[in-house]
Amino acid sequence: MWEYAEHLAQGGTQAWREAVLHAAELLARRTNWDERFGTLPPRECQFRATALLVYGIAADRGAAPTMIDGSEFAVWVASRSIVQGRNDLADLLSAAGHDVPEPGPVRGRDRDPVIAAWHGLVDDPRWIPAADVLTDIRTSPALPEAFSGIIWVFGDRV
Repeated sequence: MWEYAEHLAQGGTQAWREAVLHAAELLARRTNWDERFGTLPPRECQFRATALLVYGIAADRGAAPTMIDGSEFAVWVASRSIVQGRNDLADLLSAAGHDVPEPGPVRGRDRDPVIAAWHGLVDDPRWIPAADVLTDIRTSPALPEAFSGIIWVFGDRV
C-alpha cells in the first residue's frame, strides 16, 4: 500500500501528499492490502477515492488532511447518489483549485496528480460497463466500486 501511496502522491502539493498518506494510514488499519500480489483495480479505486475525499473535505473545511476520519467520508458517500457524489467530489476538487474535466476520454497523462486520480475513478479503461447498465451516470464503474468499498470499510462508523 505504501508503494502505491508514494506513486499516487508523486508530483503533488504538500496537502495532496498528506491526504494520500493519511488515506493509506486509514485503509491500513481497516483492510488487508497485500503488496505481493500487486494492486488490483478495486483496491486502487478505493484508495484513490479515499485520498480524493480526504483531500477535498479537508480543503473544504480548511483543515489538515490528518483531521479527516473514515466516518466523515463514509457519511459523505452514503448520503449521495453516484451521480451526486461524482459531481460533489468534482466540486470539492474545483474549490481546492483544480481544473476538473467532465468524465470522458483521457487525452494523455494529466500532470496534476489530483486530476490523474480523478480520471482513474471516472475514466478508468479497465472498467468496461455492461451493456447500458450505467449509461445514465456517464462514468466508469470504478467510481461506484470505490464508493461501495468506502462504505464497506468505514461504514460501521456511520
